[in-house]
Amino acid sequence: MAIGTLNKIALTPQEVADLCGLHINTVRKLIADKKIPAVHLSRKILVSKAGLLRWLEGQSNPPAAPTGTAM
Repeated sequence: MAIGTLNKIALTPQEVADLCGLHINTVRKLIADKKIPAVHLSRKILVSKAGLLRWLEGQSNPPAAPTGTAM
């Protein structure tokens, strides 16, 4: 991935795949399923870095609830 990718505000699906370590088809499916927010401009698809980060943060597992009984 080129250094310039880090300075962009929007990424192509291939750049998203490279950045996240995912296969391009996985990224395309997530975009098609509207799980990763994307903008379609003519024949180009762009994913905002801010939207990608929000989506990734939402994918993290919440902390486990404490077990046991409260007194």
